[in-house]
Amino acid sequence: SMIYGHFKDGRKEGSKTKPINIYGEAKLAGERLTKLFSKKEGLNYSIVRPSGVYGPGDMPDRVVSKFFERAMKNETLTVHNGKNKIDFTYRDDAANGIIKAAFSQVANVSFNITNGKAITLEELAGKIIEITNSESDIEDIGSHPLYPMRGTLDIGRAKDLLGYEPEISLEEGLKSYYEWLKN
Repeated sequence: SMIYGHFKDGRKEGSKTKPINIYGEAKLAGERLTKLFSKKEGLNYSIVRPSGVYGPGDMPDRVVSKFFERAMKNETLTVHNGKNKIDFTYRDDAANGIIKAAFSQVANVSFNITNGKAITLEELAGKIIEITNSESDIEDIGSHPLYPMRGTLDIGRAKDLLGYEPEISLEEGLKSYYEWLKN
């Protein structure tokens, strides 16, 4: 989703792309290379655009894992612009969407593979504090120049063409991830 740069709820795959950081630029370059290679070699492709994937096995430097780590230690959760929204997607739903795209007869198409329901970073921090029974505070330190303002991605194309349907709610996914982290 970082290829879109700043966006609001309802962002579709055909929308303008304008990444604001190296990560987003690299992802967009990968998509462009895929399309060029496909054209040159006559191969089909599917492009998957996940957002905020989290769950067991997640890397420790991502927002959900950072929030859990700090909440479990009753440390302050630092938020870059608590009003910014991210469409968090549980790892199983992301994997399911990727598999559906890979094995689909639909070719040369991009898909937003997310939960389809963004939440603010402030709300996420609050949910994690609640799940962990933490005494942590939330500190909003303002916007970061390299983190775009985001929202909910439109997953209608994935639903219509792939039969993709996220199954794990944010609450279920966070609780599952917390259980894994505790063990």
